[in-house]
Amino acid sequence: MAKGSSKVQGVNGTAERDGELFSLATLTVEARKRAVAHRLRAVRTEQEQLEALREIAANLIGSERLAVYQVDASMSCCTLRWQFGMDSLLPIQLALAQEEHLRRAAEGDLVMANADSGTAFVGEFSAQALVPIQLRNGFAGVLVLFTLLRQKKSLDASDRELFKLFMH
Repeated sequence: MAKGSSKVQGVNGTAERDGELFSLATLTVEARKRAVAHRLRAVRTEQEQLEALREIAANLIGSERLAVYQVDASMSCCTLRWQFGMDSLLPIQLALAQEEHLRRAAEGDLVMANADSGTAFVGEFSAQALVPIQLRNGFAGVLVLFTLLRQKKSLDASDRELFKLFMH
């Protein structure tokens, strides 16, 4: 790897920065926030943004099962735009009146299962976090993280700080 370059792979694994190996556990919240902000600034299209969200979720948060739901203009329902790593197809459309956690996220609240309510649900699927996002094409959405990698026991305050970057 060239001098001055960085590469980050996997939660709680090792990574290379400026030719040195280091533990991801040693990455500070600020370093993780800079990495997220840099990756999100680099995207030009909606597809690139979705791929950036997947990379960030896997490499810096520790989730490889996620989805993005688009919130309709009337705030009455959410439509599945994209999913990754799920073994089964998620519900295509969900009525916000019947989905408390999804509705809260669509209204701009960060919902984290560990801190807020024990377990969050999207349809019949349990979720670790529901994060309000704004995609490049202007639609409001919700990023749903369903499971964490086995080496990551739970989401924490540093993850909450990263999620705040998605919300703006």
